[in-house]
Amino acid sequence: MVDKDAFVALASQVGAKTAEQLRLPRFARLIDALVARGIEDDLIAGMLTEAITALKEYLAGDLSKKKAVQAICDNLTKHVREKYGLVEKGYYVGTYLAIGVAIGCGLGVALMAAQNSAYLAIGMGIGIALGAALGSAKEEQLKKDGKLY
Repeated sequence: MVDKDAFVALASQVGAKTAEQLRLPRFARLIDALVARGIEDDLIAGMLTEAITALKEYLAGDLSKKKAVQAICDNLTKHVREKYGLVEKGYYVGTYLAIGVAIGCGLGVALMAAQNSAYLAIGMGIGIALGAALGSAKEEQLKKDGKLY
């Protein structure tokens, strides 16, 4: 597993806005979750080492490594979600919210047959509420199961 102290030392060298753009807080939470659960995977260790190397190069002035750090974070998050079932807080709320908006828009368009375009907004509101509720419920269940970080 990668030394978290080395990662934190590198992350502290960038500003808060840049850290958010590079998804460094997500990395830190993910490393904490992996260490807390005792998960050791060679692929994860390789990805984290690669991310630290890219971050070092970014800090040395190679601005092209910004997208590399972001891509590694996305790939790592996807791998951990698929293999271990660990998901980041907000993942399911966002996913279900998008699904709810799509369903709500469809419902609103169907209701617009009454020649009142306000039904589209009502449908979207219903979809947003439904999606947020379902996503929150899913995340609460994952939190109880210890699979949310």
